[in-house]
Amino acid sequence: MKDQEKFVALLSGQTRTLYAFAYSLARNHQDAEEIVQNTSVILWQKHEQYDESASFGAWARSILYRVAMNHVRERKRQAVLCEPDILEKLSNGYEQVEDTYRENGLLDSLQFCLRRLVGKSRRMIDLRYKDRKSSEEIGRVFHLSVRAVDVALYRVRQRLELCIKSMISGQECES
Repeated sequence: MKDQEKFVALLSGQTRTLYAFAYSLARNHQDAEEIVQNTSVILWQKHEQYDESASFGAWARSILYRVAMNHVRERKRQAVLCEPDILEKLSNGYEQVEDTYRENGLLDSLQFCLRRLVGKSRRMIDLRYKDRKSSEEIGRVFHLSVRAVDVALYRVRQRLELCIKSMISGQECES
């Protein structure tokens, strides 16, 4: 692939899926993040070898799997690893879910709705999902109880859900 910006966009669109796949292999957040980071470096180094007629997600996951196996060997840890046929089914499952979300416009709608969040609501969502902070940790930032954080996050997720539903129904009406 010659267009670096296009490659970066493809990789950015796969980051969460790659993380979920890495976590399913490593069963540890820190290891999963390291595996994704190492995979991203390799993907970048090999980006010109990517065949645009193939699934980018499948290509990236195949490289991530090899990185994960090396990571486990280097750490000399016991990990729950999949047989190749199970790995292939898992990889196909990720791709099907991703395709479904893209076809239905859910990812685009979610990104739009997240951009509309501001202030405390946006910061809480970022802390929870980007920074993977617990309710207790978020509570310390905002001087709130765990219960208050959980309620606030629940309300923000409800607002996001309503926003996404209105976006999708709006898209359907325009079609």
